[in-house]
Amino acid sequence: LGTGTHEHEGLGVQSVYPNPAASALFVDFWHYENQNIKLEVFNLMGEKIIREEISSVKEKIKLNVSFLSGGYYFLKVTDEKGSGVVKKFVKGQAN
Repeated sequence: LGTGTHEHEGLGVQSVYPNPAASALFVDFWHYENQNIKLEVFNLMGEKIIREEISSVKEKIKLNVSFLSGGYYFLKVTDEKGSGVVKKFVKGQAN
């Protein structure tokens, strides 16, 4: 998932919620420098499940996770400069 991945001043991931997620995962940003970002979701084995590129970052991004099986996942958010942050989340079981 990227050794050396770290959060810096321009990559302000404020929160990732709900956790556990049902059908959607939201990513809130408190500040960003109008760069393109990449969102990737990995399972526990390191397999990339979702990859989405976003231009002109908003304050909140909605990611569809409804098709994922229940379990633990990692969300990696990376900017154009290669800096990023990794957050863990749980996908709840479908009822």
